[in-house]
Amino acid sequence: MATTFESFPLLPFELRALIWRSTIHPRTVEINVCHDWKYPELFQPSSPPPIAATDELGFKQQIEVLTLQTTTPVPPVLQACRESRLELIRSGYAKGCSELIPPDQFQGDVPPPPDQRRHVWINWEIDTLDIGGGGGGGHSYEFGDYAPIGPLVRSLKFERENEWYHRSEAGGLVVFENVQRIYVVCEGGFRSWRPATDQYWPCGVEDVVMIDEHWIPWNPEEEYDGPGERVEMGLLEMIEMLDRQDENEARYLRELTLQKEAALQWPEEEMEAVSDLLEWLHVDS
Repeated sequence: MATTFESFPLLPFELRALIWRSTIHPRTVEINVCHDWKYPELFQPSSPPPIAATDELGFKQQIEVLTLQTTTPVPPVLQACRESRLELIRSGYAKGCSELIPPDQFQGDVPPPPDQRRHVWINWEIDTLDIGGGGGGGHSYEFGDYAPIGPLVRSLKFERENEWYHRSEAGGLVVFENVQRIYVVCEGGFRSWRPATDQYWPCGVEDVVMIDEHWIPWNPEEEYDGPGERVEMGLLEMIEMLDRQDENEARYLRELTLQKEAALQWPEEEMEAVSDLLEWLHVDS
């Protein structure tokens, strides 16, 4: 079975370019800015530490080192050949996110040149930038720290717990001034994000998509003990769904309460029969 198309180089350039471009599709590009702390002696002697090696009392200080990490592979066509690489670059792919790491945050003898700093390949027009979780964990930036790349982002995805987000980060989304769609992975489930319509969204609430990785549908007829299912829906759709569910639950509880109250009372016909029986037995009811 042939694994190569040997006649491909013989095709007209326009056709080859069309084939390269046909491989382009929207991706989710995950990034994480990790913090690490090291003592100055772990750097090369000629490498000036990013901050002072000692504090005011002469004690050694640890140096904060930032590292850009990603689990998203480079699109294979970018690495196929020079022609395919240039065609994808012309179509919008570029090296990105290296701006998140200050130039003085490096390990080694000399700082890397700009074109060799850690980066990810991303097409800002069609790809979704996934910045993961944040807020107090010490492993991810807050929204404001993404200001160097904020205007480039068209589609954003993040994971947050709403209480922390509402208290500490909601205003930080302003750095993503050109974002057109936002995906939110809801820690704590949909219900914890019910007040989200009152929060600031630079793309507008109609273009916010909520994701619950462990949604358990409400069903009073059967008990569900599974891990739940992944559900993705618009923010406004989520609010409508929760409102309907609350109405159904309230209606069910009212009916259940009436049933329990009825079970504690004798029906009128049965009460009359019992009274007649007690009268025949000469027993005061």
